[in-house]
Parts: sequence; structure tokens; C-alpha cells
Amino acid sequence: MKPIKIKILQNRTFFRGFIISLAILVLTGGRNTAFAEVVVVPISLAFEATMPASSLQKLVFIGKGLSNPVMYKILPAEGPGGNLQPAKFKIKTPYTGNFQPLDKFRTVLSKTGDERTEALLFVEIDWDNIPGVYNTRMVSNSGEREVPIQVTVLQKTIVSLNPAKFDLIPSDMKSPIVEKIQIFVASNSRQWHLYCMTESLTREGGTEQINTSRVYVRQLSPDDSLSWHRLDKPFEVARGGPGPNRKVATIELAFESKREDRPGRYEGTFRFMISNSP
Repeated sequence: MKPIKIKILQNRTFFRGFIISLAILVLTGGRNTAFAEVVVVPISLAFEATMPASSLQKLVFIGKGLSNPVMYKILPAEGPGGNLQPAKFKIKTPYTGNFQPLDKFRTVLSKTGDERTEALLFVEIDWDNIPGVYNTRMVSNSGEREVPIQVTVLQKTIVSLNPAKFDLIPSDMKSPIVEKIQIFVASNSRQWHLYCMTESLTREGGTEQINTSRVYVRQLSPDDSLSWHRLDKPFEVARGGPGPNRKVATIELAFESKREDRPGRYEGTFRFMISNSP
């Protein structure tokens, strides 16, 4: 009786193995054949990106023994500021025409047996993408080699004034003559602090100087109730977070004159400093 039981178990094992093998062949029948090979050069990409986009990078795809087209798309890139969405990554191949977003599968190799193609890629950045390293990978529609992608988003802040140039009229600080300046900031910093100060003013055509302690600044207020600050020390103008160009403050500037000041035009530089928090 024991030999008969052993023989029955062997038959069942063989039958089950046959069914499993058949299922695997059905599932993989639509892929490139076993002897097909796809080579990607280089094996990974690294971008350095700042507004509005990174520089171009190149990938070379080499296919051997292909029986089906090879297509790739990209997954969301994870980083300190959330995700860079796949649509921000653009690719250009002989099959895409112009640059196309990689949120969908794009053909990199056609069904022609052996082929070599070049693809150009870049990534778009906006002011909401805070600095840091973002990681993702390109994946194929048929299980070919994945391509790791790293994007380093660089810090960028732009400060602009309206008006960009201005004159200060000498006055008494008891009844100052003020110049109003609008401040605009575009930044991708998670948290920034904007300060201003000025250099000593030098008389045009001479060496006489007016010390920065006689140049005053304050925030604009509806009732002129805010205090004046000397610009011999940095003055905090505004603070904020990431975002496109927008007005962040309006300041007032005034210059205190003295009788001993020699007549003439005095010139200096109004400077801004940005402190970025990680």
C-alpha cells in the first residue's frame, strides 16, 4: 500500500507543476523575448536645478533582439519639499517630436530588432520647490532596467525695488522728507529673512562722506506711528517662505542733513541681505 500512495503524490506534483509553468508563459508572452537586451548609458542621472529649469542631460538606449517597443515614464520624485511631479520631467526622443512630459510612457526604442537612440531630458522647477535632494526613477512598460534619477534643487532668491533708483532729499528728522520704496521678493527658501543697510555716502567729485547713521528707515504705516531706525545696522524689512515674485513690504527712507555738510551730490549703495533657514 505504501508504494501506491507515493506514486499518486508524484503524479499530483507533476500535474500542479505543469499548470504553474503554463500560467507563467501566458503572463510573460507580451514582453520582449528572453534573449532581448536593453542597455541604458549612463545607468543613472543627476540634475542640478534652479528656476526655471535644469540643464539638459542625455541618456542613450541600446536595444538588441527586441520584439516590442520599449517605453519609459518617471515616478514622483520625493524630497524635503514633498514631491516633484512626473509632469515636471520632460523627454525628447526620435519618437516624441518635441519635449514631452514623462508622466506617461514614452517610446525610447521601437520594434526593429537592434536599435540605438538618444534621449534628452530636463526638469522644470518653480518657486514652491524648496532646496534639497529629490530622488526618483524611470521605469519601463516591460520590466527593463530602471534608471535612478536625483535632482538637487538649488536655493534662489530675487529681490527687486520700485523704484530701482532713488534720491534722498536732505531734511530734519523732526519733519523728514521721505522716499517710499516697494520691496518685492521671489524665493524658494523654506523660511527667509530680508535685511537692508547702506554704505557711507561719498560726495561726487570729492572725498567728504556722510555716515550711515544719518540715513533712516522704517516700515510704512497708515498713521506714521512706527519708529525710525538708523541704517548703520541691518534693519529687518520682511520675512516669509517660498513663492513667486510678490510685494513683501513698503519702507520709507530719510536723510538727516547738517549745516556743515558741503553742497553737492552724495552717492552710496543700498544693500539687501537674505538669511535663509534650513
